[in-house]
Amino acid sequence: MGEKYGVKFTFFLIVVPLEQGKGASNYGTWEGWQSVLDAGHDVQAHSYKPGKPADDRSEADEREDYRKAIEALEGKLKGNRCLVMAYAWGIGRREIAQEYFIAARGGDGRPSTPNRGEIRMQNKCILGVSSVRFLKRKV
Repeated sequence: MGEKYGVKFTFFLIVVPLEQGKGASNYGTWEGWQSVLDAGHDVQAHSYKPGKPADDRSEADEREDYRKAIEALEGKLKGNRCLVMAYAWGIGRREIAQEYFIAARGGDGRPSTPNRGEIRMQNKCILGVSSVRFLKRKV
């Protein structure tokens, strides 16, 4: 669909199912995601492993999850820069996310707070991919 209409998409991945080779029908494979990236789409972090939302885990666990997600998405996908996070369960600690990402999005449908580095999308629709690509060139 993207090729037909000239639209590029951003995909937010959970890494562990890819690492374990499980659920290829739902999560795909590293090779498949490399093809998506090579086609000009964007691949960013949802989390390293599925699990509890940020308010149910320690700050150390949240930092480890972000670090591992970035390492995997940049290490396994040639040419990828992981700069944006989609919070697990739509919940995250902004003060921690901003240590690792230029922006993070929740999923609760509330509007973004200006100048906070937070992207909140109603109906979980990703917009502004060109902005992310612009920032990738500048960072």
